[in-house]
Amino acid sequence: MCQEDRRAEKQPDKTAADNISGDRRSGYTPLMIDLSGRKIVIFGGGAVGERKALRFMQTADVFVYSSSFTENLLKAAAADPGHLHLIPTEKNTGSGDPKEAESFAEKCIEGAFLVIPATGDIPFNERLASIARRLNCLVNSVDGASEVIIPSSVEKGGLLISVSSNGASPAITKHARILIESVITDDFEKMMCLQEELRKHLKETVPDQKVRQEILRKVVSSDEVWDALSVSYENGKKKAEEICGFLFRRTSEIFFNRPSCLTRKQDGRLIRK
Repeated sequence: MCQEDRRAEKQPDKTAADNISGDRRSGYTPLMIDLSGRKIVIFGGGAVGERKALRFMQTADVFVYSSSFTENLLKAAAADPGHLHLIPTEKNTGSGDPKEAESFAEKCIEGAFLVIPATGDIPFNERLASIARRLNCLVNSVDGASEVIIPSSVEKGGLLISVSSNGASPAITKHARILIESVITDDFEKMMCLQEELRKHLKETVPDQKVRQEILRKVVSSDEVWDALSVSYENGKKKAEEICGFLFRRTSEIFFNRPSCLTRKQDGRLIRK
């Protein structure tokens, strides 16, 4: 075997999948955006439109245009009419006169931050996306890649984890989310609260940032603290004091005599006070 062949044998082949993956990653950047008061326009009141609307109505003002709506959308709009607006349209909105349809779409899209065409009619969805971009709106396409990809997410209290395959494989994204959900328990919410309380207290009492970071890292990486938190928040708090007391003995008494920042609702869920 010649020297060139040996070098080629040692180097792993770069597959087409590697190239595609690299290209996809180059354009997308994960962001956290405050959608409070933002207008989200969804075309289509079917299963896809329902999923998008129910997700965004938690933070934004959602307008759904469709000739029909799912039962869940109707119930959600009745329960929260201030954030979810269902606007009935004619069935032939996408197949009638193009100019009339475009004029109607422009009026619907006006002032929107994000537009989601989800009508089930791909050509009409593409027309809606084109109009939205012309009006400087972001677009989330349900038919393929677009400038906005809505990731799958796991939320536990104040912890939010988002997962995306950049549109390559929804099945992989869902599988990853399920795996994460099996790991992120209620104890993470307790640890977040403990870290938040401790961090605030340390800023007031420990001037050395490196010492503060050491204390926080020691607490979050301690199996003993995690085990104690699984019993109760107060147990975790006491265990953190035992483990890290030598680092901030003179300041710990004030912190650990503070009341818990968590309370438990009747349904068993932990929430912040």
